[in-house]
Amino acid sequence: MKRLGTVKNIMRDGSLLLRITEEVGPGTSVFDARGERIGKVARVFGPVHEPYATVQSDLHNQDLSMLNSDAYFDPTKVKGARKKRG
Repeated sequence: MKRLGTVKNIMRDGSLLLRITEEVGPGTSVFDARGERIGKVARVFGPVHEPYATVQSDLHNQDLSMLNSDAYFDPTKVKGARKKRG
């Protein structure tokens, strides 16, 4: 697992707002520090150098302790990311 970013907010609909540090696309699975899946990336937006992502959560009740916690992804299974040009 590789660190994806930090949970910055929990929305009313249960989705999570993450400040991300890696390039991923919609459909990428997101995990907590224990390796349990918490959802998948729904949308990536914001400035190129400081992007955000919304994560459609698999969890029914988000705990406020998730705020400011790290989220992870499997870099071998990234979906929808643009290929970097060399």
